Amino acid sequence: QRIQDTDLKFNCDIKEPMAIPAVLGLGRKYGLGPDRLILTGAVSPDMLSTEPDIVKVAAVYQNLEEMLKFLYLQSFGPERFGESFAALMGKPDPFADQIRLAEPTVTAIIGMMKVTGVRGINLSYKRLDAALVDRFHSEGLEVSVFTVNDEENLDRILSYGVENITTKTVASAVARRALSLKN
Repeated sequence: QRIQDTDLKFNCDIKEPMAIPAVLGLGRKYGLGPDRLILTGAVSPDMLSTEPDIVKVAAVYQNLEEMLKFLYLQSFGPERFGESFAALMGKPDPFADQIRLAEPTVTAIIGMMKVTGVRGINLSYKRLDAALVDRFHSEGLEVSVFTVNDEENLDRILSYGVENITTKTVASAVARRALSLKN
């Protein structure tokens, strides 16, 4: 069966920004548009501001870490970080799960998402609660989470109504989702 003839969606977790043009080219080759091609990972706010057409050819769920780096590093000014600024902007933040998402930060993130035209946010399931999902949904933004592998957390995350889940236990997640839709 050909990819074009299925309703499969493809979540491409970008690890290197240089891969984005090739991924988008493959999406075009196989007839995938923003309804079926999802980009998460290293798609930075800077990249989206210089290449805004990305959101026209793929659904982008902006990684929380990318937005936090942008917000916090930009607020201090790149000149304070010297040559390391560009390197910092391209690397995942190992401490992102430890930064509390206070309301001013959530509001700034939502504003950035609306300016760049992304479909939603992508964040660790460890940060997620129903109120945060409701906040994004109330702004017309979708929620994607990573990497949920155990049934207890799958059930919890599914109960929040998130749009996308990254997991290594696909069969279990599909079965749990079907069960949650029945309830």
